[in-house]
Amino acid sequence: MKQKRIIILLCMTFFMSGCSKQALKENPNPHQEIGSEVAELHIGTKAVTSVSYPKTGYEKLDTKIAQKIRKLKSDFKKDTENYRGESAPELNINFESYMKDKRYLSVRLLIYEHIYNNKEISQTLHYDIEKDDFFDLDDLFEDDFLPYVSKQARQYFQSQYPEECKRADFRIGISPVTQNYQEFVLQKDKLVFYFNPGMLFDQGVSFSMSFNKLA
Repeated sequence: MKQKRIIILLCMTFFMSGCSKQALKENPNPHQEIGSEVAELHIGTKAVTSVSYPKTGYEKLDTKIAQKIRKLKSDFKKDTENYRGESAPELNINFESYMKDKRYLSVRLLIYEHIYNNKEISQTLHYDIEKDDFFDLDDLFEDDFLPYVSKQARQYFQSQYPEECKRADFRIGISPVTQNYQEFVLQKDKLVFYFNPGMLFDQGVSFSMSFNKLA
């Protein structure tokens, strides 16, 4: 545990040394295209919390991000109140942010949690700068796009994990239902979907497609 704490501290020192908007502008991170970084670190006797998230300057989006962060921290605190394990629990949150067409902003929160077992999930937010509001896939594509995406994703995963794709979880999770494809980001040239552990397979996976192909 001591080694893990040192690694976290070093990472947070790096984050905080270059988290201004100016620093991001001069040294663009391809996975953090917009937003200044807010970093928090708490090393306690009962738990370690390391949180990094973007401040974008768009009030609605920043409020929603802050709400998600608060909930994740609150849930972690509740889940560890009666913890009796040998090593201290950990919560690590990092982020990615992408801009499409100078209008569509996507934020992905990468959440790692260790209490008794490891858990890694993604949560995403999607914001339309022109409309000053959040958007979903239905706001961007025609009604027939989801069956097309589902078919392409099914074929891709079947080529990669043929045996695992025979499970019921895969058949259910890959079906063309909006809730199965709610975790996504729009990058400049592609659309990336994230499937959290237990949705398709035991581990989390992602699938990407050309954005122009879907437009």
